Amino acid sequence: MSNGLPPLSFQPVVFVGNNIDCVENAPIEVIRKHFFRRATESEAVEIRKFLSRRSWPGDDSIYFERKAGANTRAASEVDHRYYVIHRERSQEVDLYNGIEHDELEAASRLTDFELILRLVLMGPGCWGIASRDEHLRICERSSLLEAEPRKITKSDLELIGRTARKIKECSTKGVAVTKAVSLFHRLGDIDRGHSLYALGTFAVLESVLAHNPRGGYDSLTHQLSAKMTLLNKRFEFPLDYSLFQLTEQKVWKLLYAFRSSIAHGSEPNFKSDLRHLKDFQSVVRFMDEAVKKVLQLGLEDPSFLQDLQSC
Repeated sequence: MSNGLPPLSFQPVVFVGNNIDCVENAPIEVIRKHFFRRATESEAVEIRKFLSRRSWPGDDSIYFERKAGANTRAASEVDHRYYVIHRERSQEVDLYNGIEHDELEAASRLTDFELILRLVLMGPGCWGIASRDEHLRICERSSLLEAEPRKITKSDLELIGRTARKIKECSTKGVAVTKAVSLFHRLGDIDRGHSLYALGTFAVLESVLAHNPRGGYDSLTHQLSAKMTLLNKRFEFPLDYSLFQLTEQKVWKLLYAFRSSIAHGSEPNFKSDLRHLKDFQSVVRFMDEAVKKVLQLGLEDPSFLQDLQSC
């Protein structure tokens, strides 16, 4: 084509930017017409070229590869772990209307397996940013890349697909919780060790649970501690408060003391008033779980969450 775009016969794929391995060999349908599969050799060649030009942790593109021993295979051969998601489409569909990678990535944020779906391989040497119109952020999310490949299963992918369908259904109906899902998705671009990330998790919860305080008795601390205690009885798998060795309401009061300290520019003191919260990482892990459970419930029963917010 004279405009430099790949021919319509080329099917674009989204590169899965996690260090993962999958036991299933056959393509797995994550959501209708969207298939997770191992990259073909020609796709792997393009991925290697791209990764070699980027700053990745570990040994650049080899991070996703296992070199074969010289006795078993040619030394140049590798057993790669590059995975992609491709979408089946017909000629009449706009080629760049795209794979719904953004929705799948947002859905994965609400599960235990967060996927990085930011890059589309459109053709030989032709890459596109796969989600929002922004600078490539893969390296900043490298905390999701683990030293050893994490096993991903068909059930993991099917859960992400079901969650994506719920988000799509709620978005079509204009349900407010989808704004919080989008906010939590975008929050994933921030390093989890940054205080801004921690503040963001509180903001997501407040956006679906809190109303404008009507007085001292109705503070954000009071609202969230009462509502999260109530919600924990409705979660399929309740939040685990055992780490903190305090009642649920006391934990939330301490969490809001933590929030207040970083919102006002102070360092949280985990050796004194906040000692029951253990450390920053423990707070972030707990808040992540709390947000995920609330948003999952909101997708299942949005009217309940809306009613609870107004109380």
